[in-house]
Amino acid sequence: MYVNDYMSVAVTAHAEESYLQACTLMQEHAVDHIPIVNESDVVISVLSRHDAKLAASRFNIGPIETSEVATVEPVMIAQNAPLTAAAEVMMARHVEVLVVTDKTGHIVGVLNHHDLHNALLHLLKRNEQNAQLNDHAH
Repeated sequence: MYVNDYMSVAVTAHAEESYLQACTLMQEHAVDHIPIVNESDVVISVLSRHDAKLAASRFNIGPIETSEVATVEPVMIAQNAPLTAAAEVMMARHVEVLVVTDKTGHIVGVLNHHDLHNALLHLLKRNEQNAQLNDHAH
């Protein structure tokens, strides 16, 4: 089981965009985290729903750039990394999302706790099916 088997499509926002635009993206795509990229499309941070709520309560005048609001340092993982390694990184670093990259370092997706739950569910169902097959064989 590998990261690219369970990762989600990454919805990104540019650092100079208004954080309100990023919030709209979060709602439209039903995601809790959005990687923030610079003008070279390099991930520089991650905007969490929590960051967005905090910003909404603190910044009520003028447009605020997403880069000013995002506080989560991006934690990267290779798309071909084992899923167990991704789960260990998330636990060790206390993060809810990993930015998934290809061999060249470009973002290809994100892996979040929902994705890990899907992987666990898939694994549990497979184990149940194997157990049922073994029961019928005996």
